[in-house]
Amino acid sequence: MSNVPKLFGTAGIRGNVRDKVTERFTLDLARAMSTVLANEGQVLVGSDYRTTSPELKATLVGGLLGGGIDVLDAGILPTPVLAFGVRAVGANAGIMVTASHNPPEDNGMKFYSHEGREYVPEEEQILELLIGQRQFTDVA
Repeated sequence: MSNVPKLFGTAGIRGNVRDKVTERFTLDLARAMSTVLANEGQVLVGSDYRTTSPELKATLVGGLLGGGIDVLDAGILPTPVLAFGVRAVGANAGIMVTASHNPPEDNGMKFYSHEGREYVPEEEQILELLIGQRQFTDVA
């Protein structure tokens, strides 16, 4: 696993939108999440007000839909509301496009389980492995 990139920090993925949290990277995240969910189920997706959030969210949603996932768009909302919403609507997972208090040139994503809790390191490592090895399951 030495060639597997460390993507997650203490609160999801954060980074500059020009060289880390790019549209291509976001698409890979969507494909990895679709693979983890066996290309079925629902994911609740929300975002903050950052100027780069709409583009990243659109890429994320497109990748999830292309991976066979039903997407529930939560719109623009605070991160804790998305976490609560995942459990409230019975989604299989949730993804929040946000970089919280990071600089304006950054953005990122936080991942939530069906229970509405943040992904734990073991769940994050699965996404990292899939992205690092580009092992995505496509919809037949």
